[in-house]
Amino acid sequence: VRIGSLLLGRGKVKKGFKNAVRLEAPIIYTKYLHKGDTIGYGADYCCKGDTKIGIVPVGRGDGLSDVSIKGIKNLFYTFSRQQYINRIICSGISLKVLGKIGIGHIVLNLTDTGIGCGDRVYIDVNPLYVHPVIDRSLI
Repeated sequence: VRIGSLLLGRGKVKKGFKNAVRLEAPIIYTKYLHKGDTIGYGADYCCKGDTKIGIVPVGRGDGLSDVSIKGIKNLFYTFSRQQYINRIICSGISLKVLGKIGIGHIVLNLTDTGIGCGDRVYIDVNPLYVHPVIDRSLI
């Protein structure tokens, strides 16, 4: 593990270390979808059952990585900024992204969580790729 990466929260050894940077944003919209409904660009995610989703106004343009990339494109992204995997937490619950990460938004699975509009999510990010215009504060 390189010490610079570890200090930025990117190291694989996490014992005793916390990520140096996270994004914080509210859930701005929720909706219930039915089995078979699709989500995302190209309708790439299909709901396996009734699903409550939440929209958060944070995306790749803010520093999130798209870990859903498959195939030959993955080779490129493995060696680029996209290799960092984001962890998304709200009210102590780890949430899953549904579909691809958009340039300015993500869709989260909120089914059976009790989480709704206005609740804040915390997203671990690689600080090197957070856009410079995003407000910063110490955590």
